[in-house]
Amino acid sequence: MEFIDNCIDVIYSFDSQMRRKFLIIYGVILLFLILGLHGIFFFKNKAIEQKKRLLEERRLFVQKIITKKKDIEKKKQRIEDILKKDPHFRIKEYLQSYVEQAGLMQYFVVESQSFSENSLRKDFSELTVSFEIKGITSNQMVTILSSIEADERVYLKEIEIKNRPDERLCDISLLLATVKIASPM
Repeated sequence: MEFIDNCIDVIYSFDSQMRRKFLIIYGVILLFLILGLHGIFFFKNKAIEQKKRLLEERRLFVQKIITKKKDIEKKKQRIEDILKKDPHFRIKEYLQSYVEQAGLMQYFVVESQSFSENSLRKDFSELTVSFEIKGITSNQMVTILSSIEADERVYLKEIEIKNRPDERLCDISLLLATVKIASPM
């Protein structure tokens, strides 16, 4: 308190012109001090806002990844449930019985069948069968495709449709696939 009283006494000891200069200098210093503090707070606040935005973006990214992981786990569980319903499912026998039931044996090209097995990640393998059906109508083709689509055990990987120029018939080449639980090595 004594220091402040001494400063006030020194200011009053100045003449009026000197006192005015002193107050202007003091005001300018005070103004720069306030502006400097304001600038520091402004830039600190801006940096904090940028960090908040970055954290929010990262949070959303992580949330998307977690959501995708949960979806994948649900799909994987659904596939495992389907596979457990019929653990002895064979795509070759399925194809044979389907062709017989649909009455397509006369159109089915036996020589065109090929089978393969591919590894999918560590838990599953994919069994595929490719075959041709020749000389069918577009209605028969739609029936075939819709019945394949309705069966959750198999799925259509590839299809090639060739129209015959002289008739209203078409030939289709299909690649069907199914998934099985990979056997441990």
